[in-house]
Amino acid sequence: MEQRLEQYRLDFEEHGRLTIVSLRLAGSNTIEADSETSNGGTITFVFGFDPQSPFQVSSLNFRIGGPPRMNVQLSAQWTSLDALADEAREAVGVPALAIGVYRSGTFETAISGHTIAGGSEEARVDDPFHWGSVGKSVTGTVLGALIDRGEMNWDTTIGEVFGDAPIRPEYRPVKLWQLMSHQAGVPVYTLFDEAFGQRIRSLPGSTDADKRAAFVIEMLQEPPTFSPGEGVEYSNGGITVAGRMAEIVSGRTWEQLVQEYVFDAAGMRTAGFGLPTNPEHPEGIRGHFPAGPGQFAALPLDGEILKPDVIAPAGGVHSSIGDMLRFGVMHLNGMNGQDGVISSETMRALHTPRPGQPPSFGESYTFGWGARCPFEAPAGVRCQGHNGGGGAYYAQIVLLPDQDMVIAMMASNTMAGEAVSREVFQKVVDHYLGSPG
Repeated sequence: MEQRLEQYRLDFEEHGRLTIVSLRLAGSNTIEADSETSNGGTITFVFGFDPQSPFQVSSLNFRIGGPPRMNVQLSAQWTSLDALADEAREAVGVPALAIGVYRSGTFETAISGHTIAGGSEEARVDDPFHWGSVGKSVTGTVLGALIDRGEMNWDTTIGEVFGDAPIRPEYRPVKLWQLMSHQAGVPVYTLFDEAFGQRIRSLPGSTDADKRAAFVIEMLQEPPTFSPGEGVEYSNGGITVAGRMAEIVSGRTWEQLVQEYVFDAAGMRTAGFGLPTNPEHPEGIRGHFPAGPGQFAALPLDGEILKPDVIAPAGGVHSSIGDMLRFGVMHLNGMNGQDGVISSETMRALHTPRPGQPPSFGESYTFGWGARCPFEAPAGVRCQGHNGGGGAYYAQIVLLPDQDMVIAMMASNTMAGEAVSREVFQKVVDHYLGSPG
């Protein structure tokens, strides 16, 4: 983090005074500001906002050289998934990009690029990428398994699980489904700076699970951001509280639960926790940050920029593109009536808002899944999905249950992956299902 902040300081010294020349809405909760530098260059600031009042800034990134080609246009000619991966990666310049499609029993995967910008080692289809917030659906899956086994239920409250723990009274009646639909008012925790890192390091305990337990109690001593049940605010904190509830009722760590009910159950042999590369395991695909027009800088192997382990339930897993598909198929099968480690009844309920649940972010968001198609879909096609980033990686998965289909995409930079994702999903859907027109 210190290295990245120092690079920011040097960049601003180099580019001098900034003048904002244009503003635009780049997404439902994202505003981009193009700024001219005193030496004639361009820097674009990307502000992410929480979707509910008071609409606080939840993330800030910038890229040198102006906006990327957000309206990416890929070839209308379909030749293969491999060719699509090559073209999509080259269109935004990201070091590595992978695409996967499952349909009616058949898996197809493709990967393009290199493990690190400027490197010679080619990315392999079994190399993992970080999932970011797609991991929220992993925690939702664990909770479904525990609900199936009678260890908790949809309406289990924070107070019932935490008992006499020193938490604020406002949180005690909050229900599990409210946490998993971002309607609990738990602090958001979407920004992680050095002060946050120091706070985590000072928590008692020697393991991630110990520190997570202490951190959750601290969170639940903070005032809610709104009266629980009376608003919506995307919250890594809320999902982490739900993950901690799973630990308490089961007597096992979140990691142990994920290993049994997700990784093992779905046959995900490349899946793991935290970043896919680190000092002990340096091989594989590194995440990247923008370093200039068409340039990317690799995340340091010991980088702590992505979501820390104490909030891993909100987004702390990685896997290959094929194993993300397997996770999706696990859900797809349950939604289509097949019992597995989770009953089909419970799996369907994970994807269905609770009776009387208000919409989150204008859609039916529940237990890590939203119901909005990230492309122009043919008539009658319904979607369940989620995306995730963190700056250095990008991941997105979409289930099309009525077509017995899963589509996934991963990239080694967030903004570049997000910029091309809609076009990638559109090309895949058009090829397999036909264009909406």
